[in-house]
Amino acid sequence: MWSIGGDPTRSAISTFFVQPFFNYNLKGGWSLFFGSSGITANWTATPQQGKWLVPVGTGVTKTFKLGDQPMQIGVQYFGNVVRPANTPYGNIRFNWALLFPIKRGGPQI
Repeated sequence: MWSIGGDPTRSAISTFFVQPFFNYNLKGGWSLFFGSSGITANWTATPQQGKWLVPVGTGVTKTFKLGDQPMQIGVQYFGNVVRPANTPYGNIRFNWALLFPIKRGGPQI
């Protein structure tokens, strides 16, 4: 993101975001995750403030049905291998998602 025009009294914005990840699906609805929750850079920050946040982590997810409702539950941990000052060393993420698959014609796999 970049600030273009607008209120000249506001601070300029120049940021970067990328989210590389690898997901491997196993049998029984399990999947493994390795990657980042989002690598960011603030190009306007000073070196003392820290320009980069680089979280790297791993996690596991299970997809299953409760009654007729498909859902997913998982946990991931990310360690901030590069981080600005006053940023946590890492974070843990728990997720639960209800899934609403679209039924399409043709063979079911």
